[in-house]
Amino acid sequence: MVVSEKVEKELKKLGNVTRIKGENPSEAGLEFTQFQDGENGFGWGINNPGHGFSFISSETPIFSLVTAPLAHLGKHAPLLVLEKGDITENVDRYLAKVKPVFEESPMGTL
Repeated sequence: MVVSEKVEKELKKLGNVTRIKGENPSEAGLEFTQFQDGENGFGWGINNPGHGFSFISSETPIFSLVTAPLAHLGKHAPLLVLEKGDITENVDRYLAKVKPVFEESPMGTL
């Protein structure tokens, strides 16, 4: 469990809380990327092709502070955590399902 029940209880004082499953940061990030609340639309809900992603290693979570603003400046992209910098089987299956590709090169014309 990534977020403790104690933290969940404290958050419930502020409003509705939905627990997103995940045994580790990588799994939780993958689940959050696919999650979208049916009532208020909160969440990415990415379950189909055509989206970009940001990646960080579980060994360097501090880099998420750099990745988040960069992802926000372009096409907004969810953050996926790679276990020790490696793509896990679950992340690999997910990426194969959503096939992140570019219609136009993000590098522009050289």
